[in-house]
Amino acid sequence: MVTLQPHRPDAPARRRTGLVVAGVVTLVAGVLGALGLWLLAEQRYDDGVEALARAPVGCETVVSIESTGELLVYAELSGRFDDTAGNCSAQGTFRAESDAPTVNVDVTGPDGSRLAVEAASGSDYDRGGFRGVQVGTMEAAESGDHVVQVTSDDGVFALAIGNDPREGVFALRAAALAVLAAGVVVGLSLVTLGRRPEAAPSGSESVQGPVAPWWESDQAVSAPPERPIAPPRIPGQPSGPGWRDEPAGRDEQPPSPWGPPSA
Repeated sequence: MVTLQPHRPDAPARRRTGLVVAGVVTLVAGVLGALGLWLLAEQRYDDGVEALARAPVGCETVVSIESTGELLVYAELSGRFDDTAGNCSAQGTFRAESDAPTVNVDVTGPDGSRLAVEAASGSDYDRGGFRGVQVGTMEAAESGDHVVQVTSDDGVFALAIGNDPREGVFALRAAALAVLAAGVVVGLSLVTLGRRPEAAPSGSESVQGPVAPWWESDQAVSAPPERPIAPPRIPGQPSGPGWRDEPAGRDEQPPSPWGPPSA
């Protein structure tokens, strides 16, 4: 059994509207997703800077280092001290007198061993009021409290130790740009498809609506043309096409072509 579906002329319009709506939703989702990833990258950067362990110049400070392996050492030229533990206290903001101070660092691990600090550069930061330049690296064999002694003749600043605060930031920013590009391309493509007009039918095809029944038609129904009646043949004249023989009498009817055959 074949099931016939009713014709819906508004189906193409609904489909185009759906494409436009899907395109707008995709575009907005791409923008919001990219914005969220970008803000997450910025927050990760700020948290990385805040997590650095700081020791002021001229003090022997106890700092808690939770990470192991290679750590970066920064000369923090501007920032603030929240709290320090050691033979001197430091509070409030600070700013160095030189952009390239000379620093002498002595780090003692939790087990009493001295950690070597190797000179290095290339990883600087400037976030949230903190500005630091890398001056070295060190290997931390275990986590815990480390004693850091910093000396310098270039004024007041801090030594900051920890992981690279930029770690993972560039990957999140790249992901944000990729999400934005994908949302814009896909969203605009869907909107363009939805706003494209329907193709006109070809010349060999004709689009017709439903045909009205004959009793509802405004046109008059014409009867089929009648067959012309041939004139009677005059007695004595030869018979031929277009002539008919007159019946023998008025009451006599010509034999029916559908009657039974004669014996």
